[in-house]
This record gives sequence, structure tokens and C-alpha cells, in this order.
Amino acid sequence: MNNATRCWTVSSTAIAVWALLAGMVVLLTGCLEQGREDYRDAAAEAFCDEALRCGNLGTAFIAQTHSECVLEMRSAFNRRWPADQCDQGRIDPENYDRCMSRMLDVACETGIVTRLDAYLRCRPKNVCSAELCKTRLLGQCLDGVVQRFATSVHAL
Repeated sequence: MNNATRCWTVSSTAIAVWALLAGMVVLLTGCLEQGREDYRDAAAEAFCDEALRCGNLGTAFIAQTHSECVLEMRSAFNRRWPADQCDQGRIDPENYDRCMSRMLDVACETGIVTRLDAYLRCRPKNVCSAELCKTRLLGQCLDGVVQRFATSVHAL
């Protein structure tokens, strides 16, 4: 095998590895990233499912039917987490989970203390981060990693 053939083999292998890694980044970015609407919809469904389980649909604070509840809660979360503060990967998964833990308590309890605590935990400043992140994986922002990867591929 001459040097030209060996260099071609190494170069084509390196390109194939970089292409595979780039494909994985694109796949992870597209499939694992949840947007504000995804969180909003999941929160509404979870709240209403819990209210149904606890027998609280139709009470003073919760809609009569599951579908009405989902519509109302989707609207409430939409107002609570506005796009200008919570869009584009700004929802922090850990803080969202803390908020939802308390919201599920609210679905089954109607006490003012529980409601106030949920209100405070679910504020945009608690659920949404100021950090704009386009690529999250397991709750961590990977924008810097993706940028370094793109720069190194471009350098080839």
C-alpha cells in the first residue's frame, strides 16, 4: 500500500467517524430537546390526570372534565411560562420537576398553602433559566460542546 492510498484510508475513516458523530448530535438535538410547548402540554396532562385520579375534577378550582381541564391548564401554563422567558431550551428540567411535584399536590389538595407554594415554585424565574440553550441532553446545556464539534469538523 503506497502513502497516497494509506492517507486516503485514514482520511476517509476520519471523515466517516466525524459524519457519524455529527449525525448523532443532530439526532440527539432533534429528539431529546423538549420545547416550552412540550413541557406545557406534559404539565397540563399530568395535572389533569392527577386531578382525575384524586376525584377532584369538577371542584371549585378544577374544570368539570379531563379535556376541559387540559385546555384550561395548558392555557394557564402558557401564560405562566411566556415564550420570551421560557422558549428555546430555557426550561430547566430539574426546576420543572420541582414545580410539577408541587402542582401534582395541588391537583389533589385545595389548601391555600399548597397552592401558594406551587405558584412560587412554578414562576418563570424558577422554572425558566436566563441561559438560552439550543441543545440539552439529560438536563445539561451542550451548546458549547456542539459549537466546538462544529468548529473541529469545519477545520477538517
